[in-house]
Amino acid sequence: MKNLKIEYVHDIDCSWCPINYANLKTAIKALNNEVSVEIEFLPYEVKPNFKVEGEKISTHLMKLNGWNEQQHSEYRESLLRTAAQAGVKIDFSKRTHYYNTSLGHRLVHFASLSNKQAAMNELLIEGYFEKGLNPTKVDQLLELAARLDLDLGEAKQALTAQFQEPALVEKYQRARQITTRGVPALRINGKQVVIGTRPPEYFIDLLRNIET
Repeated sequence: MKNLKIEYVHDIDCSWCPINYANLKTAIKALNNEVSVEIEFLPYEVKPNFKVEGEKISTHLMKLNGWNEQQHSEYRESLLRTAAQAGVKIDFSKRTHYYNTSLGHRLVHFASLSNKQAAMNELLIEGYFEKGLNPTKVDQLLELAARLDLDLGEAKQALTAQFQEPALVEKYQRARQITTRGVPALRINGKQVVIGTRPPEYFIDLLRNIET
């Protein structure tokens, strides 16, 4: 069996990150007798200067891309179709804003210290994309920590500390080594880099044939 280490670079509020991750998981499941995969999540902030209140998603995308309402509507419909194909649920009646995501990344890192980063990533995907979780709210993030039986005192300290832990800073640095062109992105065994969202078939072929 082939042993693979995947560094998965993502942002908490990036629509394409959970879609790509779901496709990757589908591929890994299809190859369960051929590969053993360890996934480490690395933080990347697409919008690091966002204020706490965030910005309405439709307003941000229309301004960023120069879209009119019809173009934005068509993009959203296409995104929802692609997400549904990957098994990812997005409820735009609840997920209305983009936010600063630094605290969400702190929480994923904190969960990694208890080997629960994948589970925390799943909770954040569900919370933000389906239920409209605000990742700048410490109380909402602590509710996720409680669901994984993490120490809430230590979790709060990690979320409210004045500075990021050196280990988290190092993760940001590694993420920037992998991509400066946005997310999702990943690196396999420190060598093969893939940037952008790919279908399960792409990952099946890649993981099956990659040299270790």
